[in-house]
Amino acid sequence: MHHKTLYLIGVICIWFITISRATNVDFDSYTTDDGLSNAYITAIIKDSAGFMWFGSQNGLNRFDGISFKHYTNIENDSTSLQGNYITCFEVDNKGNLWVGTTNGLCIYNRENDNFTRIDINTDVSAYRGSFIIKLFADSKGSMWVSTFQGIINLKVSNNSTEDGIEFYKLSIYFLEENDVENKFKLFLSSIEEDEEGRIWFSSYSKNLFYFDYADSSISKFQIKNINANSISNKQKTLLIDSENNFYLSISGIGVFVINKDGSAIELRGKNNPRGEMINSLIEDKEGNIWFGDQNSEGISLYNKKGKDFANLQSDNSKPRSLLINKINTIYEDNTGNIWVGTIIGINKYSPGKIKFKSYFWQFNKNDGL
Repeated sequence: MHHKTLYLIGVICIWFITISRATNVDFDSYTTDDGLSNAYITAIIKDSAGFMWFGSQNGLNRFDGISFKHYTNIENDSTSLQGNYITCFEVDNKGNLWVGTTNGLCIYNRENDNFTRIDINTDVSAYRGSFIIKLFADSKGSMWVSTFQGIINLKVSNNSTEDGIEFYKLSIYFLEENDVENKFKLFLSSIEEDEEGRIWFSSYSKNLFYFDYADSSISKFQIKNINANSISNKQKTLLIDSENNFYLSISGIGVFVINKDGSAIELRGKNNPRGEMINSLIEDKEGNIWFGDQNSEGISLYNKKGKDFANLQSDNSKPRSLLINKINTIYEDNTGNIWVGTIIGINKYSPGKIKFKSYFWQFNKNDGL
């Protein structure tokens, strides 16, 4: 009987520890008090030299682990940023850091600590100083640049010129978004690559789209099991995980797993994903999926093995919780740290960081010596 009791206690303890690990996520935080140029964080990336970069609605921040260095647009300085509102980042296969802004595109020059502004001219449309929506570097060395003028696919030559970066291949593509209002057309929320090397795009359309290098064309992919009219003109964010599973968040509708035949199955668990604007999706090194809600519900952390969600939210009684429940972006660096960009600063979760719990003993005169 004694052994059975110990066994039962052990099982309960293991269960409790497993549940606690899923929900006990402690964050460090960085705000303008720590040196950020602006608290509204729009994009996060780690470059090939190990620096963290944080884009905001007013300037760029480089972080060396101790302090922040600021970069902004400087009038009449062509080596400064194209614009101060940073929309996206990407690092290409040569280690170049690309920075997208609402006023154009540039590449960081590490040697000179400045920027080369990128001007691309095509037969279809003149591209100069435009709004950069998304950047994506694929496995074949191409950089995909999403703009309101089209989706541009380009490669950088090994030789740069005095005038900037030289491109040896450039193509421009458009999506067949007949169901989308003009104000939402070509507004891509995601660019992803599947295990077969196809490039996928999610937009405000009722369909997904993919580019196949085999025929250099973009095709529609119909989403089934959901009323088409209900998902047209809705923002959609796509994640393709390491097992080639497709997760699709549709604003105001829910989160779905999309099968190869296009059928959509709503992703639900004991605790369902929270939020009406889940626009940030990443997979961490452990295979967990992080869903960030831009509206008010924080982060829903999905354990694929347990098929359940843990909800991470700001809590004034817990100083190491999220700064706020409005999440703009989530990023995992190469060491497994999770960086969360919010509307009032940055949170960082370090899985390997040792956490100490303090215990305080209150003296009682009856305890004696």
